[in-house]
Amino acid sequence: MDWQREDAGGKTVALAIVRLPAKVPVTDIRYAGPILTNPGGPGGSGVEQILRAGKMTQYIVDEDMDSNATHVVEDNRKYHDIISWDPRSIGFSTPNVQCFPDSLSRDAWFMQNEAIGLLGSSEDSWLRNWYRAKALAEGCSTIHGEGPDGSEAFIEHVNTVAVVRDMLEIIERHAEWVEKEGGREQAIRDEIHGYDQAQSIAERTR
Repeated sequence: MDWQREDAGGKTVALAIVRLPAKVPVTDIRYAGPILTNPGGPGGSGVEQILRAGKMTQYIVDEDMDSNATHVVEDNRKYHDIISWDPRSIGFSTPNVQCFPDSLSRDAWFMQNEAIGLLGSSEDSWLRNWYRAKALAEGCSTIHGEGPDGSEAFIEHVNTVAVVRDMLEIIERHAEWVEKEGGREQAIRDEIHGYDQAQSIAERTR
């Protein structure tokens, strides 16, 4: 949960990650690595985004068609894995930040948003929205604050810095996996065709 901790203790988070595999194996010379998408929003689910539109993203970045969209171009392109995830507290990642004690309270909150209106829609809309946002933040902090035993507060680690570090970890873990796949494929190739002095597959995926 806290990337700044130097010891092995502390709480952890579980991030839901999804990968749409490239159209070629990661050991193929045409494989160009992963593209990691962040759904944004904030509050968007990257898992749902990939399940809904991942193939369209891959279609765009792999350039399956020529500029006139009349035929498939010669197969000398680069191919990508498309990876996404549910950032901390979003979707299938756990734990989740819940700022309301129950669903009824949450629904009432959003109904009141409709009643107050957008900023500038009335003389006091700005002030009312300001105080409601402040109350919501304080409510979340109270629910997800430091535990009675002094344990870490999860909400303190739901921020841009932690999310960026999570993204780095996802890419590093993916790179480690690609390297292992390259080593495995190289060993199979060496066994079948004789030892490759250049270790071309292993070097390309290192």
